[in-house]
Amino acid sequence: MKQAIEKVEMETAQQRNTNSVLQQHLEGLRETLTHGFCNLPLPGTNEVPTGETIDSYMTKLYSVILDSPQENEGLISSVREIVSRLGYQKLVRQQYYICARFIDFVSLRNCSCLLLA
Repeated sequence: MKQAIEKVEMETAQQRNTNSVLQQHLEGLRETLTHGFCNLPLPGTNEVPTGETIDSYMTKLYSVILDSPQENEGLISSVREIVSRLGYQKLVRQQYYICARFIDFVSLRNCSCLLLA
């Protein structure tokens, strides 16, 4: 019984450590995205991201692109350019993956719009 308790305590400590590392990576990604998109206002609102609003900003940006990609080709190009300059070498593997998936989404969405036109 004592060994089981010690094992659970050890696993809990490891999980807390992992959570802390992941939280630091998330904060780093938020800072990187906030800095990268600080000069790209959202169409219609002119909202730019801050440290407190970056999550909602990215959600709104995603929605704008998804809802009317043909009308926002300039925005899509700006997003691609910004993401390409984010400095992948400084991002951890998880952050790189998220940004790459966003580029893939924008690219695929734009290509399918061209096919539909």
